[in-house]
Amino acid sequence: MKITGISTQIPRFVAYNHDIEWIPSQLKHRLIEVIGIDKRHIAASHHKLSDFAVMAAKDVLTGTGIDPRQIGIILLITQTGDQQVPNTVVDIQTKLGLPNDTLSLELNMGCSGFVHGLHIMERLLKNDRQDHGLLICGDLSSRLIHDKDSGTVPLFSDGVSATLISKQRDTEWNFKIGNNGQNREAISMLRTNDSVRAFEGSGYLKLDGHQILNFGLKSVVPGIEQLLENEIYPAIDYYFFHQASKIINNSIRNKLNIPEEKCPMTLDQFGNMSSATIPITMSTIPALTEKENRVMLCGFGTGLSWGATVVNLPPIDYFRICEF
Repeated sequence: MKITGISTQIPRFVAYNHDIEWIPSQLKHRLIEVIGIDKRHIAASHHKLSDFAVMAAKDVLTGTGIDPRQIGIILLITQTGDQQVPNTVVDIQTKLGLPNDTLSLELNMGCSGFVHGLHIMERLLKNDRQDHGLLICGDLSSRLIHDKDSGTVPLFSDGVSATLISKQRDTEWNFKIGNNGQNREAISMLRTNDSVRAFEGSGYLKLDGHQILNFGLKSVVPGIEQLLENEIYPAIDYYFFHQASKIINNSIRNKLNIPEEKCPMTLDQFGNMSSATIPITMSTIPALTEKENRVMLCGFGTGLSWGATVVNLPPIDYFRICEF
């Protein structure tokens, strides 16, 4: 398969960490420096995840010239669907005008979701009668967090990406994934009875940054080393990591001895956008539309889970990042 196009829809409204009044000034400036994030995109209260998903999917289909009737599979990866029951993906399928017999799946997964989604699409698309599938990833993470939690508020942005996947016989993807629920509470919903903004009233998202960093260094790094053991490092043009935070991403990159210029970082532009961080970061690199590039993609997060893949990526036909 190949990636034919990517469109990402982000909210127009922007909040800045330097404007947060309830974090002491000295701590605030240190926090911005450590996580690498000041600007965050926040969805308006009347917007739903499906609004962003439909806009992104319509845009990538229009931009690549693919008729919705040519889509055989749509896979939505999110933790913040419009509601728990019914699922959100069927509503998106209908609003896009996809055929009623389109295989429509929804997966509850966070920051590792884009790579896991590519792995699933590869397995499904090869046996589908249609040549194209839609992988939609992202969250409205601001709906999950407490208004005054310094561990989550400064990190997360809202946004959704739609990636058009197409069959291509001579493009081989090499995947490696890992899941371990032993430290699943490192990124989890804290149950509470007084949650107001939290999604579906289920609680607040809490993070343990030390455990996440430890997972990155002790699980993700060895897994990537195994994936790349037969690779000549200079042969890879770009390493696209999930944009977790500056300290986590730099720690992983340094442990793997990857040159900084080969690891694009967009935290300062978009913040941590959950499973949409890899596709939106890819959309900032014009070289991906100009020639074939050998790339590594790696997502890691809730579960705890991670996934990585290496591929000779043909030129991508269409990129766009839109404010909605």
